[in-house]
Amino acid sequence: MVTHIKHLLFAPLYLYQGRKVKRSTLRLPEPIGARCGQMDFAHGGNAQATQRQQTLRLMIVGDSAVAGVGSDTQQDALVGQLLLAFPQQPSITAQFKTLI
Repeated sequence: MVTHIKHLLFAPLYLYQGRKVKRSTLRLPEPIGARCGQMDFAHGGNAQATQRQQTLRLMIVGDSAVAGVGSDTQQDALVGQLLLAFPQQPSITAQFKTLI
């Protein structure tokens, strides 16, 4: 009960501090570049094996790190680097034909 009263009395101070932090926080722009797309994995195998492979559908949800805030381009951001790593994984390229 005493804790609730204390927080109620300090509520104006909490509001003041919150607004001050919001005003003074540095806002970085999101990087340029496409935020969706398709990547075909190169396959040298036979056509019948390629037809059996599926499409990998990837949706990345998150905060500013996922959006790439602070990077110059989407390729420099976390998701861009992740997309560069997918074709290098034999288990993914063997199972999937396309990444969307």
